[in-house]
Amino acid sequence: MPTWFLPYGGAGVLMLSMEEKGRKRQRLKGYDYKTPGFYFITTVVKTRPQILGKIKRNMFVLSDLGAIILGCWHDLPVHYSGIDLDAFIVMPDHLHGIIHLIEPEKNLSEIMRGFKSNSSWRINKRFPGRFEWQRSFYDHIIRNERDLQRVRNYIYFNVQKHKGHIGKHSLDPLPV
Repeated sequence: MPTWFLPYGGAGVLMLSMEEKGRKRQRLKGYDYKTPGFYFITTVVKTRPQILGKIKRNMFVLSDLGAIILGCWHDLPVHYSGIDLDAFIVMPDHLHGIIHLIEPEKNLSEIMRGFKSNSSWRINKRFPGRFEWQRSFYDHIIRNERDLQRVRNYIYFNVQKHKGHIGKHSLDPLPV
């Protein structure tokens, strides 16, 4: 496995103390998540109900909730200067996206906290009590151009993988 690839649950993940409820720390220890670069994120709807839309003929059709989430995603650069958005996709119960931190004022966790809070608030204002995200989010620090292209492909082909359960849902490294 290439050294630049840090899979979830691998290097950099540590256990918190029992006082912190035994939850795994999801961020790479000692890494500054305000560092300019590309970051792949995944965030999931709590209990994974498929309420953000449906896949029809290898295309994803957003529900009203999914449309709100899409709007909140597109609004991120308006609320957080120094960031840009790259590839993304809203799926029935989760969102994958690439955030490009250029000269951010906030770190990745603060940006994602704002996204999740804002999208939950907007959805629950329109559909009271119907929506909640899982705690935290998955991230992958994109290490180089090849890694960036691999993640973009993963996002782009996610609908087909989800629909037909083709291949694995992992971020396997590209062959050398």
